[in-house]
Amino acid sequence: MNSVVSSKKNTSKDLNRKTRFFNLVTKVTPSYSDYDIKLTNNSLPSLSNLALHDDEKEDLLELYNYDNSVLTKFRRCVTTDTGSNYQDTCQYCTINSVNTLDHFIPKDLFHEFSVHPHNLIPSCSQCNSKKSTRWIINNQHFFINLYTDLLPSQQYLFVEITVNSLNDIDVNFKVENQNNIPSQIYNILHRHYSELGLCQRFKDNCSDTIIELTNSIQASLNNGQAMQVIQQITLDKCNQNKLLKGFNHYKIILEEALIQCHDYTSSF
Repeated sequence: MNSVVSSKKNTSKDLNRKTRFFNLVTKVTPSYSDYDIKLTNNSLPSLSNLALHDDEKEDLLELYNYDNSVLTKFRRCVTTDTGSNYQDTCQYCTINSVNTLDHFIPKDLFHEFSVHPHNLIPSCSQCNSKKSTRWIINNQHFFINLYTDLLPSQQYLFVEITVNSLNDIDVNFKVENQNNIPSQIYNILHRHYSELGLCQRFKDNCSDTIIELTNSIQASLNNGQAMQVIQQITLDKCNQNKLLKGFNHYKIILEEALIQCHDYTSSF
């Protein structure tokens, strides 16, 4: 917040703008500490609003700007992986490019956290719009919070495949608790996928993965590789990619299911 405020300037119509912003930093600081404690304890739903005047609320909302240089630097930092690769993909859906910062706790409800870094999640406008201002239900957060929720390594995203021909493959994604994931995190996951319409969106965006795998298999077969060898290489690649992109990334789940689908591999 200090950095964002420092990046702001007074205007000819508002000569006290920056002074007000800095005064807000002092006022908001205790709330930031409370947020971080509750984030660590996974008890954000117990947060209380800071008492603010309407003009203070307006100033706090004005601090947030997606294109602000400080927030741009923050966005690049949190979407750069351990290999120093920038991953410009929505953290909610893993489909679209990042073009917004979602306020996990809506800034219109908690103005004081409009630029709190632990309240900002790089996302796409589609997910941000679907999520809207919803964030708690039955004293639990409504959607996945990637600052607190440790996503399970067990598989919960599955895909059913129907193969009529290599040019006619139907896929349907589903979220199921086949591997006994603890109910608290599974319920959040299921709600997250359902409310953001992810299974249908995965289906709508899977054609490139199918085409790329089909072309890769055909090229390997043309070069004399046996299907059994191709299957093992593909599975090994999927397992490696899970370590980088997560154990339930829809493209990896789809590729893994396809290469193990007899109707698919026997169509070559």
